[in-house]
Amino acid sequence: MFFRLNAGVIVFSCLTVLCYLITTMFYPGLWIKGGILDVFPSRFITGHVEKFWFKSQLSENRRIWVYLPPGYNEESDSYPVLYVHDGQWAFDGRNGATFGMEFSVDETLEQGIKEGLFPPVIVVGIQSFLTGQNQRSNEFLPIPYQDGTIEIGGGASLYARMVIDEIMPLINEKYRTLIGPQYTTTVGFGYGANLSYYLAVNHFNLFGSVIAHSPDTFYGQQWLTTYTESLPEKLPIRIWVDIGSSEVPNEFQMDFQFTAFVESLRSKGWISPFDFSHQVEPGGYHSASAVARRFPIAVEWLFRTNAGGA
Repeated sequence: MFFRLNAGVIVFSCLTVLCYLITTMFYPGLWIKGGILDVFPSRFITGHVEKFWFKSQLSENRRIWVYLPPGYNEESDSYPVLYVHDGQWAFDGRNGATFGMEFSVDETLEQGIKEGLFPPVIVVGIQSFLTGQNQRSNEFLPIPYQDGTIEIGGGASLYARMVIDEIMPLINEKYRTLIGPQYTTTVGFGYGANLSYYLAVNHFNLFGSVIAHSPDTFYGQQWLTTYTESLPEKLPIRIWVDIGSSEVPNEFQMDFQFTAFVESLRSKGWISPFDFSHQVEPGGYHSASAVARRFPIAVEWLFRTNAGGA
């Protein structure tokens, strides 16, 4: 009886794993777009995180997560806002490409706010579409590039319009937000970091700060560097950028590309540590867990050096 019971448990567990793999491969919308994940509470989420569906002209349905700081429901204050792209990685480890891996934005803020390291903020996580071929790249990258026979990228301007014309007005209407570039930060990882820089540079009247984790410094023949060099003057945005030294096999090449971007910012007049800061994490890899380690440092710098609030 004991053996049969354990055998049944093993069979059930195997079937559960098999169903998960099949649905992830052939019906990813059940997991990435919600559905099954809405049934069970998440052990990964800390604090008050709301979620809702958003339908835009760019996409039929997109998940939005909103972190509200401690005391939000007991007070009448308004708060700065951080917009985090790849929102499925921001709070809930169930939603990432690797189960359990996340940026830990909620844990960082809950602890940091309670300890007084930075003021209360609202965080808006915007879902990227990881399930469609190249959809995330198409949305995040401002100029296209050739990947074999496929052209990828070039949709960042459309994504920016969705954020600016649709999502931001919705958030400002639904929540108590402080409005203005001095209170608004865009946060991204990888291609999302490139996108965040693009958003701030082209819409600095809305986004006053950038947190760029592990940007792709190779993309578009060093697009970050050449785009910065093409600016007629320094812009009124504050920039945090970081990278891990082990993100690509050739550490020297990575360091050269990253350094070139940093130097292009300096040449335009950004001064460290007041309106610009950068970090290379020794041995750091390109992963959500690396972002979780560096985000607390970035957000502390953001508020420590900015009396305006964001």
